[in-house]
Amino acid sequence: KNGYDQDKEKRIRVKIRSDGMIECTDGHHRISMLRHMGHPKQILVDVRMGLDTQTSNPRARKWRDIKQKAFDLYNKKFLYQPIDHPDFADWEVNRSCVDRFEHILSFVGSVDGKRILDIGSCTGWFCHRLVERGARAVGVEKHRGRVDIARMRLL
Repeated sequence: KNGYDQDKEKRIRVKIRSDGMIECTDGHHRISMLRHMGHPKQILVDVRMGLDTQTSNPRARKWRDIKQKAFDLYNKKFLYQPIDHPDFADWEVNRSCVDRFEHILSFVGSVDGKRILDIGSCTGWFCHRLVERGARAVGVEKHRGRVDIARMRLL
């Protein structure tokens, strides 16, 4: 009614700079007012990966290469496994993997301190979850593009 997108008015936009810092790019005034008013509701945050435009920044250049590989690999149709990164949050996922991961954990129990080999690891979703739980996980994948995406957490 007032010419604004009501859904977007409820959001704040931040970007994660290549140095890892979060920068509020839109909606900071909304956060300030809501905090001042003691607003108890959850605030929706749109996260965008901000990249340095300088081609001399190797980290930014490498991230752009990886994102392009993912686009080429999946043609932006869907991901086979989730990729835990804000840039991929709106990509459709073929398999959630959470149910299969919980099934694996129910079978093997605690993975803390165990060495685990994931054959056909795709983009490394299972390996990353196993490492988070204390395992030493190694993924084996024949497709180079998937390996590069799996390694993106190391950036």
